[in-house]
Amino acid sequence: LITKYFKVAQKALSAYNPKCSAHIREATIMISDLLKTKNGTEFIQKKFKTCNKINTHTKKDIRQLFQQLAVSFSAVIQYNRDNRYYENINQSFVTIITLCDIMLNKALGNSLERYIAVHEKLRYATNRQCSSYSYKSSLASNAEISWNKGYVESGDRQWFYQLCTEIGNFITSHKENHLFGDTIPLEFFTDLCTDVFGDAFNFNALEKAVEKTSMMYHDLRNKTSRIVYLHGSIDPWNGLGLTEPKANNSVSIFIEGVSHCADVYPSTPSDPPQLSKARETVVIYLKKWLEENGP
Repeated sequence: LITKYFKVAQKALSAYNPKCSAHIREATIMISDLLKTKNGTEFIQKKFKTCNKINTHTKKDIRQLFQQLAVSFSAVIQYNRDNRYYENINQSFVTIITLCDIMLNKALGNSLERYIAVHEKLRYATNRQCSSYSYKSSLASNAEISWNKGYVESGDRQWFYQLCTEIGNFITSHKENHLFGDTIPLEFFTDLCTDVFGDAFNFNALEKAVEKTSMMYHDLRNKTSRIVYLHGSIDPWNGLGLTEPKANNSVSIFIEGVSHCADVYPSTPSDPPQLSKARETVVIYLKKWLEENGP
């Protein structure tokens, strides 16, 4: 259960402009209200260009919709201005500034209309004609077992299995004051674990598995030596990171203004100075430890 993910994401948006995240929350509420009526649901399907009709009679489909909308948005925050290679160059230019500028643009209409414009931008950047928000479709993708297809080929199924059996760090939004409201509870993910892998993969089994994982790796009390822990301040995953290592010869570096794994991507002349300095610091520590004797 990861509650900090969207909190960090919200903080990153608010750092640019507090009204940005406020408009996202308002749009989420407006979508929830529209899904309560047939006409409202048809409006959502049309504007968000859903590949399938939304089944508002099941919680799973509604939660799948909100989860997909949230992930599309938060992925931009997670990979904001990193140096990854994109097959579609348009994807490289979608950043926090891009999204927030749309959410703050009054000329586009109300908060929902701006939110719709954001997802139009994301669809264009990823070359998608429509977006699938179907729980059944998500289940089928995660249940696929052919090595050269879909989620198995990309590693997403393997990662999901690890989440269901070891880590449990699902990205939830389960309180009204969260960035995406209370639309994505833990139950959504534990149900998907069961539906994909079988009845034995339930909440109780996951709870025991997470306890075992924490015990094996000593949770935040880990005293492993000679490790550099790096965290980007706008990486939504930084809440899981070890910021105060217990071992004297391990160190944590918190890099302001950078995102997920920014330090491991190729460097460029446009990198912020604090990122370049962090990379240099890592090299200094590695050289020092390699020259030392003893464990």
